[in-house]
Amino acid sequence: MARKIPEEEALALARDPSTPAARLYELVRSEGRTMEFHRCIASNPNAPLLLLQQLSHQFPSEVLHNLALPLYLMEDPQAFFRPPAGIQALLTCDPMPSWFFDLLVAYWNGDEDSFLMRRIGEWLARHPATPPGVLWRLCVSINPEARAAAAQRPEIPRERIALLVKAGSQSSLRERSGRRPIISQERLEEVAAMGYWGAELVASHPRAPRSLLEALALDPRPAIVAEVASNRSCPPDLIERLAAHPSYIVRRKIALNDATGEAALSRLAQSNELDVVRLVVLHPQAPPELLRGFAANRSLHGTLAASSRTPPELLGGFVSAPSVFVRRQAAKNPSTPPEALAALAQDPRYEVRLSALLNPALPPEWVERMRSDRSQEVRTRAERRAAKARPRAARRG
Repeated sequence: MARKIPEEEALALARDPSTPAARLYELVRSEGRTMEFHRCIASNPNAPLLLLQQLSHQFPSEVLHNLALPLYLMEDPQAFFRPPAGIQALLTCDPMPSWFFDLLVAYWNGDEDSFLMRRIGEWLARHPATPPGVLWRLCVSINPEARAAAAQRPEIPRERIALLVKAGSQSSLRERSGRRPIISQERLEEVAAMGYWGAELVASHPRAPRSLLEALALDPRPAIVAEVASNRSCPPDLIERLAAHPSYIVRRKIALNDATGEAALSRLAQSNELDVVRLVVLHPQAPPELLRGFAANRSLHGTLAASSRTPPELLGGFVSAPSVFVRRQAAKNPSTPPEALAALAQDPRYEVRLSALLNPALPPEWVERMRSDRSQEVRTRAERRAAKARPRAARRG
């Protein structure tokens, strides 16, 4: 059985830079060690990298000022960025070694929207030593918190911030403004070249010229292309081309764009991504012929039953659907034919009858009949609806 090392002896070994790394591991694994002991391990230049990573949460300053850490990071510059949560403790160090500050600046990527990049970006935006060039990159990065903080720094030219605001950003740079002032094509081109945020603002701008939208549609960042796909002013033929884009984000944005035409919707309808196809079914421009083509796909019956564009004969067929969910969706749909609504108002399941009762298209005579429904909830709701209709009827009389 191994001898338990007294605390004083363990502390001495933890402070000794000649203690082998394996011995330090062994000491750390033993139970009952004090915070001071672990602090000494964090400062020991012989401590292995994995041990320093583990201790960085508790002793970030000691780890960052460990003489061996720069050597470890020369071999693996990203060692302290895995796992990402560990960086938060290191960012609290004051003062921070200049070499680590330079490492953060070099590692930060303004186009990456991750937990790690957000934390580093927000920290750099507030740090007094961050160079003006990096601050400007922060102003047009993907991270809204970093943008807002960096935009307040006096080193940033106010005229460039004003141009971003005019292109569609609010003064805080946190979100796009709903109403955008007139801005010339030349200024929009200037904004588009300003980095992620500038490109996103222009991609979503309602007066962005086709030439700029064409260029941004070729951007390697899917999020920028997705903004082009969301733009209601985007030319239909460009939207149709983007319907074949390899990024799911782009295809989904096209399906969510109310201005997307039938040709692009037909291309999206061939997707094997069920959620994209569901959005196509619910699209306000989806032609009835396209929706009829989905009739045999039972996984889409619930969406078809909810769509106001679904042909009446399909909606009527859902009266006998085996799925309660599908029947409920058809019962809620104002486009469901009156005879089908009447059948759904007599459905064996009270949930379906209740959905039909809440449908404004249900004829008044069926509301009256449902006041004597076998379900108390249905009767109560029917009474409320009938009571609301009475004053309107009296006024009309």
